[in-house]
Amino acid sequence: VGVAGGGIRAERNNIGGNTDKNDVWSATADVSLMFGGASLFAAFVFDSQSNLTQTIDSINWYGAVVQGSVYLDQKTELYARYEWGGPIEVEQIGDNFPTEPISILMAGINYYIDGQDVKFTIDGGIAFNPISAAMAIDQTGWREEAEEHDAQFIIRTQLQLMF
Repeated sequence: VGVAGGGIRAERNNIGGNTDKNDVWSATADVSLMFGGASLFAAFVFDSQSNLTQTIDSINWYGAVVQGSVYLDQKTELYARYEWGGPIEVEQIGDNFPTEPISILMAGINYYIDGQDVKFTIDGGIAFNPISAAMAIDQTGWREEAEEHDAQFIIRTQLQLMF
């Protein structure tokens, strides 16, 4: 079980011409459970930012993830994960800012070639809501998409080496 929090108060912002002090307050909590060949993990994150730019006064970000896994044998692990979150509450002046949260379901398999040192992963997922510019992360494969799209699918592979 883990719990953490933090806060930052900047001297100056100067982003977008805004010279107000930028405040950031964050909190997170998580729990991991091991069941001898299976595991369960859950985490929640909250982040509040204020005095961001001239067009965005404040944003509250929320996020949650739940993941479960089970070993089929000594080298093969199945897992499933659900992710939810995003910029849920936005106080703005001017332009619209997308506030629809992400909602992603993933499933995959890890194959441990040499213990934890060499691992091959393949997974796939579906994003039920459009991925906004604020939530798109090219490195994970999710791309920004138009509001009218209902779902985005992804299949990824990875070979991980630890040394």
